[in-house]
Parts: sequence; C-alpha cells; structure tokens
Amino acid sequence: MGFIRGSLLVIAGVFLFLSLLIGNIFLILTLSLDYNAIQPKLVSAIKELSENEKINLADEVTKNFGDIKLQCQKNSEFIYEDSSLSYVFNIPCNITSQGPQFVLDYGINNFIEQTYYKDYECDFLNCIENLKDLKTSFFLVSKEAHDYWKGKFYFSLIISFILVFLIFLLIEQKDNFPFVIGAVLIISSLPFMKLNLIFSIISAGPILLFLKILFSKSYGVSLVLSISGFVLLGVGLALKLFRLGFFISKKLEEKEEENVKSEKTMKKRKSEESKK
Repeated sequence: MGFIRGSLLVIAGVFLFLSLLIGNIFLILTLSLDYNAIQPKLVSAIKELSENEKINLADEVTKNFGDIKLQCQKNSEFIYEDSSLSYVFNIPCNITSQGPQFVLDYGINNFIEQTYYKDYECDFLNCIENLKDLKTSFFLVSKEAHDYWKGKFYFSLIISFILVFLIFLLIEQKDNFPFVIGAVLIISSLPFMKLNLIFSIISAGPILLFLKILFSKSYGVSLVLSISGFVLLGVGLALKLFRLGFFISKKLEEKEEENVKSEKTMKKRKSEESKK
C-alpha cells in the first residue's frame, strides 16, 4: 500500500510540474497580450520594422509630408495605403501641423488598435495555419489570441488545483505538503526567468520581435511564482518548527508529570515509613 501510494504521489507531482509549466506559458501569453501591456511594445516594434524596405512607413511619411500638407488643403483627411500591411491609413489633417513624427505615431496607434480588435473570422488554429506574411502575423498579437490563451490558462489552473488536492490526499506527513508544492512552483518557474535575456542576445528580426512581445511578461510571472514557492517553503519550515516545538513541549510536560508523580511516591513512602 505504501509503495502504491508513493508511486501515485510521484506521478501526481510530475503531472503537477507539467501542468504548472504549461500554465506558466499560458499565463505569460495572456498577460503579455493584454492591450495596455502590448500597445507600447507594438509601437516600438512597428517603428523598428518600418526601418526596413518591407514597410518603410517613416520614410514614406517624411518624403511625402509636403504632398500630405498639400492634400490637406482640399480635404479633411489624407489616405495612405500600405501594401505590406494591406492597411489603409486615414489621418485627420488637423494633426499635420504637429509634424511628420506625430502623424506617424497617430497612424501606428490607429493601426495597432484596429488590428488588435479586428474580427479575424477564423478560429485560433485555422488562423495559425494561415499565417503567411507580416500582415497575417499580427493575429498573434490580437485580442482573439489573448482570449484563446486566457481560456487555456484557466483550464490548466483547474487541472493544477485538482493535482494539488490529490497530492494533499496522497502525502502521509501533511507538514511536508508546502515543501512539495513550493519546490514544484519554483522549478516550474525557472525556465522563464532568463527568457527575455536570451531574446536580447539573439539577432533582431520580425519573428524575434513578435516572440519578445508574446513573452514580455515572462520575468514578472517567473518572479511572482518563485516568490510564492519560497513562501510555501517558509510555511513548511514554520510547520516543522512548530511541530518540533510542540513535541519538545509535550516531552517536557510528560517529564514534569513524571517528576511530580515521583515526588508524590517518595512522600507517600516516607509517610508510611514514619508511621511504622
């Protein structure tokens, strides 16, 4: 019975590690793809990509700024269609007075918002299969992708809770439970601790830019999980010390009771001897 229980405990621990490892990925993707977190990173990424010949938005705006101002003399907005992104930029003419950089920032921010909340009219796996170029790759940083990973994270969280409960039932010494869960938490968080550093070493490119955005929250998630793991280790240690203290206290009480009984016995004997 002990062997079977121990084997089940090891299996449950391995599955918990895998569940937490995969769940960490889902959580990182979910947090990284939140609009408030991803918007400034996408602005930087698009500006970086705009320096190459495929997009070249910055050069286009700078070179054609004179024509833009001329067009705005007759219209309330000017329109620029980018073939690489298959996106039509509609820029209000009342912002052209603030210069080409402001125009570029406005266009990029508008593009990001429209692309992020776009209805891609396909489920996640079909959209992934149809990724062909930079234009279609923006699905990876969309709200649909965010919601997909969020659902996967909640599913992995439920599985993890079930496994934690199973480990609690299987483990014989319950005060070892925080040590087991804490250790698994720490180990499962370690692979993502230096992920951003690895990305910074690798040479830049469109794929790397997207990966850096998708895993931008990896360090924060890893840090929180590892701290949680160490807290559980501390709880486990406190329980061990409490148990040890309780054991020592109990032994001292038993010793005191023995001494009291011994004294009473001695007094009784002396009393009986004096009577004789």
